Amino acid sequence: MVMKYAGVALLAVSLAVAGLGGCAADKAGNPPVAQNNINADALYVRLGGEAGVRAFVDALLTKVTQDERISGRFKGTNAPALKARLVAFLGQATGGPQLYAGKDMKTAHKGLNLTEAEWKAFLEDAKAAMNAQKVPALEQEELLVKLVPMKGDVIGH
Repeated sequence: MVMKYAGVALLAVSLAVAGLGGCAADKAGNPPVAQNNINADALYVRLGGEAGVRAFVDALLTKVTQDERISGRFKGTNAPALKARLVAFLGQATGGPQLYAGKDMKTAHKGLNLTEAEWKAFLEDAKAAMNAQKVPALEQEELLVKLVPMKGDVIGH
């Protein structure tokens, strides 16, 4: 059931692979943060806040860079910058204070020609990363449901 929504991680990683600008991190690689209050019920909080999002991103990057089906997409990637963009993207998408200022999905993925097979491989890696971080099923599905509509802007461009 969760796998049908599992486009989130590929979306986020492929955002970074596309070489997105915009998310200016500080010297430590931390993304910019909005000055607002976080809703206690936000998915961001239920994922463990910034620490939870960062742990998921770490697990995700480990999975995708070791997956022979898609690891080539990440060769030569600036890992700290990629991580900062992913934390900003997922933090903002889940109700956290981070600000993602990267390109829109279609622009970011133009010329990458990502395939359905790559998308599916990434979904498997995302699911494995969430499971490794013990993200509860409800939160997994909620995260994926928020972002999977962007699939059409990611694949085949």
